[in-house]
Amino acid sequence: IWDNEKVIDRCIDMSGDPKRDGPWESRGLVMGNVQSGKTLNFIGLINKALDAGYHTIIVIGGHLKELREQTQERVDAGAIGRDSSKFGKQKGGINWQDSEPFGVANSENGLQGRPHHGTTYHQDFGAPQARALGLNYSNPDPVIFVVKKNYKLLNNLQKWIADWDDKKVRDRPMLLIDDEADYASINTKKSLGKVAATNSAIKGLLKTFSRKTYIGYTATPFANVFIPQFTGGDEQFDDDLFPRDFMATIPIPENYCGQDFFFPQNSEED
Repeated sequence: IWDNEKVIDRCIDMSGDPKRDGPWESRGLVMGNVQSGKTLNFIGLINKALDAGYHTIIVIGGHLKELREQTQERVDAGAIGRDSSKFGKQKGGINWQDSEPFGVANSENGLQGRPHHGTTYHQDFGAPQARALGLNYSNPDPVIFVVKKNYKLLNNLQKWIADWDDKKVRDRPMLLIDDEADYASINTKKSLGKVAATNSAIKGLLKTFSRKTYIGYTATPFANVFIPQFTGGDEQFDDDLFPRDFMATIPIPENYCGQDFFFPQNSEED
């Protein structure tokens, strides 16, 4: 656990400082083995980012409905402190303020200071859902969105934020966590002048904010570290989502049974 927290602390240290004025951007990558605690790691990262002063947290929680729901459930318990699965499937009348403490909210401080839901277990992001949650984005209280890796949903979120009447919200520090960052996030178009839909949607979200940090999580980082770098003056090209500021690895638990356990280097081992 302590080794895991050291990785989280290093990631926070190398991310953008939310108290720093003016525009800034930070990009990183966290690598971990399959089923070895990546979700636990980024939930810890979310909590420390909230303590540091980040206002908007966007978690891209997988490309399937079930994966997003699973991530939302973990974020509810580990960061928000309200069980959004009990909000119901209705699109209106959600009285989330009356919800019982859940997960981390069972601690001494309860629901005090916990972030607001931008999505729920049953509902991905949508403007009607945001209204049903009573989400006032101008409020200084932090908010967490857990969105499926689908370009239409990501574009909807980007448009909702960009069209918000109070334009100052776009200057608040934002952390975007891209789970399974090697899947669909990278621009796979052969022509350098074209952009894949999901890749464009993620970069559109980042461009909406003036102060932001992007951190990808993956067990297979090869595609991410081989993203082409463009350093010339041609503005039609960019450095895509290359983790230019830092890369970190999650420590392997002692009881972890992964590929090295099932396929040892010495074939004579039991």
